[in-house]
Amino acid sequence: MSRALRVALVVDAVLVGIFGVSSGLYKAFGGEADVRLYGAAGVGATAMAAIGVAQAIAGVGLFAGLRAQRWLAPSAAALAVINLGASWVLYRNGVQPFATISLLFVAMALAPLARRADAR
Repeated sequence: MSRALRVALVVDAVLVGIFGVSSGLYKAFGGEADVRLYGAAGVGATAMAAIGVAQAIAGVGLFAGLRAQRWLAPSAAALAVINLGASWVLYRNGVQPFATISLLFVAMALAPLARRADAR
């Protein structure tokens, strides 16, 4: 893997990690917009907060995965699944174009797995 691609994957992991932590904390602390959107999609506030905690932990795990490879795959996979769920919530509520754009975060969450595969 080229140096430029390795750097791009680290930048991707950092950006996705920051997004995961910030978005997760917003959900965990009951951010008004997410409470409304998740509620309209049939997801209760408690479940949304639990999703937020998982998302924040996965974001931190992605940072840890930059140093300890064993954290990279589970954290990236968890963020991809959580982001896919968030995309579903946006689609369910007709929030366009953000619902479609949010699928980019699913792909970005999976990108660090390419770094892991190359490390083998």
